[in-house]
Amino acid sequence: MKIQQYAIFEFKTQLNTYGNVAHSHYQTEISHVETFLYDAVGYVYRKGGPKDFLDSFIVLENGDCGITFDLVDLNIDRVNNIVYLGQVFDAYEVKMTDEEFNRTYNNMNALQLCQNNIVDCAAMTRENFIKLLTTWGQLVQKKSAYILLYLDDQNWYDALPFDSKEAMEQFIADHVQ
Repeated sequence: MKIQQYAIFEFKTQLNTYGNVAHSHYQTEISHVETFLYDAVGYVYRKGGPKDFLDSFIVLENGDCGITFDLVDLNIDRVNNIVYLGQVFDAYEVKMTDEEFNRTYNNMNALQLCQNNIVDCAAMTRENFIKLLTTWGQLVQKKSAYILLYLDDQNWYDALPFDSKEAMEQFIADHVQ
């Protein structure tokens, strides 16, 4: 297994929560997942957990299926079982000044913008989303000193706990491409 992108979280005792320490990449797939974990994971668990949360969405007539949080959007492709995380309309608005872009993409919904790679977002299988959020919830409860969130060379997102910074740094050094 090779790590393509990662983010490091350290447990902050005084806040009783995790804070981000370092990123391998900015404004990429891993940063969208990280933003979702900060902004929306609490809502997911208040809705019964990752599976119940995903199952609660209704597909609109135009195929759109998702939710916008303060800092991140979640869009669900029910046909292909893909979950997209990103800042869809923020990214889209930047490109809206181009008239040709507007003519081509103005009638697309958020899901279609993600599916067609018009906006930057993280894409993962429904199975990966459920597994990642389940793992994240368990690790947060455990309160390990560090959590490594990563995207591997098989496009699978995962998180691992570490009791020391040195052990985590060695794991990263052994697995980064």
